[in-house]
Amino acid sequence: MARLEKVYSPEFQQYQKTIIEHPNYIGLEYAGSWVKAGKSPVGQNRKKWADQKIAELGITGSGIYAKLMYTIHPFKVKPCQTCGQTMSLDYVYPNKNFANKLTKTFPILTGKDLLTTSIYDILKVLNSDNNQELVFLLRSTLKRKDIENLDVQELVQCLIEESRSGLIKVLGPGAMSNFPDRFDGFHSYNRCCRSTEDTGRSVENLKSYTKDRRAYEAWSDGNHRAANQLMGDQVFSRTGLSADHLGPISLGFVHDPRFMKAMTSGENSSKRDRLILSDLVTMIDIESRENINASSWFCSIIWQSIKNDIQNGKITSNNDTLREYQTTLKKNKDLFFNILGYIASSKNGQEFLIWYLKDRYKFEDNYLYDYVLDTDIGSNTFGQIKSKTPRNLTARADGEEDRAIRIGLESIKDYASKNNRKIKEVLTENEEQVLDSIVLKLSQSGIFEEILTELKILMTVVQKRLLKYSLNI
Repeated sequence: MARLEKVYSPEFQQYQKTIIEHPNYIGLEYAGSWVKAGKSPVGQNRKKWADQKIAELGITGSGIYAKLMYTIHPFKVKPCQTCGQTMSLDYVYPNKNFANKLTKTFPILTGKDLLTTSIYDILKVLNSDNNQELVFLLRSTLKRKDIENLDVQELVQCLIEESRSGLIKVLGPGAMSNFPDRFDGFHSYNRCCRSTEDTGRSVENLKSYTKDRRAYEAWSDGNHRAANQLMGDQVFSRTGLSADHLGPISLGFVHDPRFMKAMTSGENSSKRDRLILSDLVTMIDIESRENINASSWFCSIIWQSIKNDIQNGKITSNNDTLREYQTTLKKNKDLFFNILGYIASSKNGQEFLIWYLKDRYKFEDNYLYDYVLDTDIGSNTFGQIKSKTPRNLTARADGEEDRAIRIGLESIKDYASKNNRKIKEVLTENEEQVLDSIVLKLSQSGIFEEILTELKILMTVVQKRLLKYSLNI
């Protein structure tokens, strides 16, 4: 069936023409198309242009491309390609939780679409600069402490600044950053149409992202008990920081406090599942210092290849090779979860996976302890386990194992059911034969330890094949 051509709103078509002809974008390659893939030659030329502008303007920190494209944007607003609604590119629109908080505090806002209403327009509805309830709500939301003498307008400005910097997740922009894929640096559809235009942002998929994260955690290696303890530590209370992974668990790296660092939500969002060279170098150092592995077993071959290329000087920057490794890890993860799904649907497969998850939960008896961790954000040993003491195993703690198993099994099903993943991989004929052998032995009530060994052999073959075809290794 032929794909229907998307029809842009008249407002967006006029906006495109104006932006293309605007002097702020002189030298930025258009090449006959508003949309170009970031990895394409045009996309790479756009990045080179942006890198020069970033240096000229002295832009630093995380999300530098988003900062640049907002800085040079002549209007700071744009119409939606779908419906034509004009929205601000600044962080002025409440997120869902803050919108609910506003509605609960101010019933007059009930029934209004606050998610697409700017905070300035909300103030007009409330119609009072001296509204003490609003002042209290804003003060309790902000991280800053020196705000006692600020009025409502000043507090709102602080709210915008903290949201823009990633210190808090309260307000968002009318259109998300998307450079160099989009000529102007922003998604063509605005916040008003995002849930319908971006299939990855549908309500159901947004709910499943949390399940994905739990899936990665459930099947990854590392000291989960200590990692969860660090992520929930009081040291991060009202700082705008949180402990997160140096190596993305979504790519197969471990869920362990020793491979974490403190990040703002903005830094976290900017990093996502990217491989950052400085983080990888830190992980190599931690491996050596702590005598532990940074990767889970099912991606250890790829991780070793990355380490070799870093240590041999083949990777010296966040370059195409590192991006290729990221894609390879994604493909490997996709195959691993597909294999788990296939096993889960076979005879005795559920029993095997439950056995594996139980063994994973009880790894080195980590679950039996409370940990004293290095929570000094500026320390080179942040996340290091200083000591441990036997924990008081309550009835709630007794249910942790069952919960880990339930989440692990449910997450496989959820992962397989998401039908719009960007990377879909299939096994080769030889790999399928190994998987069929595993399933056959499961149906014959084979020994689980031996079957796990075969699964590890299969993932070794998969990794080597992916490395060969993606990076000629």
